[in-house]
Amino acid sequence: MKSIVISSNSSGGGKTTITLGIMKALMKKGFDVQGYKVGPDYIDPAFHSYITRKPSRNLDLFLMGEEGVKAAFSRGKGDIGIVEGVMGLYDGKGIDSKYSTAHVARVLNLPVLLVITPKAQSATLCAEINGILNFEKINAAGIIFNNISESYYKLLKAAVEKNCNIKVLGYVPKDERLSLKSRHLGLVQSSEVEDLNEKIDLCSDLILKYVNLQELLTCLKETENYEDNYHLINRGKRYQLLMIRLLVFIILKI
Repeated sequence: MKSIVISSNSSGGGKTTITLGIMKALMKKGFDVQGYKVGPDYIDPAFHSYITRKPSRNLDLFLMGEEGVKAAFSRGKGDIGIVEGVMGLYDGKGIDSKYSTAHVARVLNLPVLLVITPKAQSATLCAEINGILNFEKINAAGIIFNNISESYYKLLKAAVEKNCNIKVLGYVPKDERLSLKSRHLGLVQSSEVEDLNEKIDLCSDLILKYVNLQELLTCLKETENYEDNYHLINRGKRYQLLMIRLLVFIILKI
């Protein structure tokens, strides 16, 4: 399975909107997509599952450790894995990047797609992007700008291509219909969004039109499979048979 991490410079930077749009756009192209979420959040994975029709998997280094994250990632199935980050790229448990999206990307050896929603910036935004790229070692696949006009995008694209070492893959234009409501725990749940299907369809159509999806596909990276001590696969039918017998025994004793 080829995969990529989608991150941003902050919460509210457009990660979820772009993640959902890319997932749907890839599925419209015929790909089987597997969703993941950095951290313990359950709200964003519900949005992923709404699109992919399969469970989205949490990747939490603080709770699961590196072995657990690698194994949880390997349990996902599909042509393409999309890992949605949390907060800003380097924001973790404390004042460094431990347990952050960048940390997960390094553990899984995956490239990072940056999603940024700029506001009245050009050269200063380039300084911010360079700060992100140079803060720690990451494999930056490219950048997508969110919620901007076409003229502003052309300005930013020229500025970034001149001042930063990162590909500009496109943008998603301003459209009030794309907004997802939020509250103190983050976004409202997927079941609470009445026109969710229309929002996702619209976002995916905009991505297909304004983002170089073909270039993005070349940035995905094949990942190796991992197993932890709880994997039954490849351990022989004897172990599976023992588990079945144990379950039958428990049921009979109830």
